[in-house]
Amino acid sequence: MRAVSRTYNPAMTAGDAGPAFSLEYRLRPDDLRDLYSTDDRLRTRRVRAAGGLALLAAAAITLIILTTTGVGTHGWYALPLRFGGAAVLGGMATACCQIIWRLAPSRLARLIWKKIPDLRGRHRDDIGPEGVTVTSPDGTQTFIPWSVIVSIRETSRGFVLRDRDGQVRVALPKRGLHDPALLPALGTYLREAVARIRRLPAPPEAQTG
Repeated sequence: MRAVSRTYNPAMTAGDAGPAFSLEYRLRPDDLRDLYSTDDRLRTRRVRAAGGLALLAAAAITLIILTTTGVGTHGWYALPLRFGGAAVLGGMATACCQIIWRLAPSRLARLIWKKIPDLRGRHRDDIGPEGVTVTSPDGTQTFIPWSVIVSIRETSRGFVLRDRDGQVRVALPKRGLHDPALLPALGTYLREAVARIRRLPAPPEAQTG
């Protein structure tokens, strides 16, 4: 089936029924990898692990220099320094490497792809003035209102919408849009929808003072 979309009219205001975009696609492992690659929390953990690995490498080089130049090679503490230090540094380096490997976007994507085979069916995302309606391959529908979306990140493959906790609420692959020429309009529509919600006044019960 081909995706259906309506032409975006920038002149329309928030008070209008507004334009709608519908995306239809079959999910791919690359979509999941793209999703995980935009996760700032996972990226932070990978960067910290990589930084720790670099520090451990520097410590290992220092230990080698000390032992090869004679410092720490004499006395009762020589062997504990060499083998104990090497064991500690090796263990910490292994832990850092495991973190980097476990949090690699490609690995996480493969795990989810194998764990949830239902993801491999046809998906449909309907984008409208109130939010996004996601239809899973089994027909289950989930509505995500714009009020829960606080950030939109565009990648080469799609748009990733996250809530205030950084959780992905919906990912929209660009290839699901029938007409690629409408991609700029879709991006504008998504950003304006979220910005419009932020500009709305708080309900009376939420206002203070």
